[in-house]
Amino acid sequence: SARRDKDRAAPPSPPVKPVITIPLIHRNGDGKPQEYPVTQQMIDEWTDLYPAVDILGELKKLKGWNLANPKNRKTSRGILRHINSWLSRAQDKARASPQQQKPKEEGTMKVRIDEQGNLWFERGTRKKQWKAQTCPFDSNPISCGDWCPLFQEPQLITDEPEEGEYWVIQPCRVWYAVEPEDFEDLRGGNPWEKD
Repeated sequence: SARRDKDRAAPPSPPVKPVITIPLIHRNGDGKPQEYPVTQQMIDEWTDLYPAVDILGELKKLKGWNLANPKNRKTSRGILRHINSWLSRAQDKARASPQQQKPKEEGTMKVRIDEQGNLWFERGTRKKQWKAQTCPFDSNPISCGDWCPLFQEPQLITDEPEEGEYWVIQPCRVWYAVEPEDFEDLRGGNPWEKD
């Protein structure tokens, strides 16, 4: 009978482990913020909807923004709209901005990540002075570095024959293309360099 078939239904599937969680405005009983779980299935759906966007990278930025702005966090009812708005803006920005380009003049900018993971720049050809990159999201002038959830590890781009090899450095939402000889990683060698 139909009732027996219902009783024999498949057992509930185990909970799906989230790939990343986004903090919400509400708190649990222990005082910690509630978190919205984002599953791989959701990431796959957003990848189809926003093909020009690095979904996981943007979700990490979104999480960092929510951690830095606790008063602006969303409720469980508003978080999906928040995520989709964020991804939609990233999609529009990716379409509107030109492809990454190498610096026009060699030696115009050098980039270094020091032993502690802090990001430093030497800009221009006249002043040979290193300056620390500061965090644009913090009201205190703190150094930008690999400790920040918005900082992405440098990538060596080798698959563009007309451009040659170059490093892409991405602190927060800004991209820099740097010649291989103008990038130095002092965190115990440069694990991304080709052998």
